[in-house]
Amino acid sequence: MSDAPSPQPPPEPSQPPRVPEGQRPLAVRTPRRQSDRHDMRAQVQDAVHEYTLSRYHEDLADGVPEEECQRVIEEYNPVVELALVAVDRRTDTKTKLWANAEIAQYIMPKLKAVEVTEDPEAMRLQEERNRIAQDFMSMLDGMAREKSASARVIEAEISSDDDEVHVLPPPESAE
Repeated sequence: MSDAPSPQPPPEPSQPPRVPEGQRPLAVRTPRRQSDRHDMRAQVQDAVHEYTLSRYHEDLADGVPEEECQRVIEEYNPVVELALVAVDRRTDTKTKLWANAEIAQYIMPKLKAVEVTEDPEAMRLQEERNRIAQDFMSMLDGMAREKSASARVIEAEISSDDDEVHVLPPPESAE
């Protein structure tokens, strides 16, 4: 015989697992619940098909033209049916608005608000870039002024007598 402790039996299914204090319990989806959901969906599919088929035959028996008879629904999908209501030209505007709002919950992601915060490091870097760009522009302006001042000034004098052009030497630089 060993002195090892005997393993603890698993908790009974009727007892929920113990959750440590300060933590939220996790939602556990059991296979039984999933099969119940599938069974319910199959029952709804069958019921809708039987109902629409019987209504179709009743409409035909009542002499309703076939294009106006109840449509037989083989595969029922509530989202698709709601979409058909939303786009049917006979549906009033209020119902169309409601149907589209309902459908949007299933086919479009819900947008979340985005919090815009200031990043002090990013702002500091942007200010540094702006300062460097300003210094560079000032340096370019200074170089352009120097170039303009030291450029050769050409002054042409055209005399009416001899049609000569006189080029003056550049001004002395003030260095």
